[in-house]
Amino acid sequence: AALVILLMTLANIAMIVRFLPWRLRLPEPDEIEPVRTLHGARRIISRVYFLYFCYNLFYSGATFTFAFLTLQRFGFSSRENSVLFLVIGVCVLFIQGFAVPKIVARWGAAVSCMAAIAFGIFGFAFMGWEHDLGTFILGCAGVALFVAIITPSLMTLLTHCVIPDQVGRTLAKYRTIGALGCSAGTFLFGLVYFKFGALAAFTCATVGLIPLLFIARTFPRRGHRTGV
Repeated sequence: AALVILLMTLANIAMIVRFLPWRLRLPEPDEIEPVRTLHGARRIISRVYFLYFCYNLFYSGATFTFAFLTLQRFGFSSRENSVLFLVIGVCVLFIQGFAVPKIVARWGAAVSCMAAIAFGIFGFAFMGWEHDLGTFILGCAGVALFVAIITPSLMTLLTHCVIPDQVGRTLAKYRTIGALGCSAGTFLFGLVYFKFGALAAFTCATVGLIPLLFIARTFPRRGHRTGV
């Protein structure tokens, strides 16, 4: 099933690249000051796409192996796993609905993105390396913050580099790349988990996020008007 989804996603990307060309705008001088050229805007969009792909790759892979990990390590039943997923989902909903708008407005999207990745690094490390249930729950909280903050932060960075009438097409590419990351993550992390175990899978997620922190540092910081 994962291979079918992967092939369908690749076909979707091919159609978008072939039939939906980019149309970028130059930000105003008081918006994202470091971005002064069309090449700069395109570079930002490419990096946002890459980060979104990696986010979905690591998060979907960790989610896929999550139930196996809790069953193997803590003896969780299907009901207990469902409750834990529900709690994490409610936390993400609360953070995105109430905290993220204030965080992005105060810090800017670029700094918020770096903070989210840092939460993800510690979250995946605690989930994969610790055998204490309390530390594992703390890792789940870190991953919930990672998920809740990074998506709107990347979306903010993306939309400020695209002219309004092209936002829909750009977001279509954005979502398709995310779907590719999800299908690839489920497939690859499933192989890693069943071949090498939970420690290897979550170590891959932890180590894989570290370079993304340096990529996020290259994003332009808050402007005067956009909050980016």
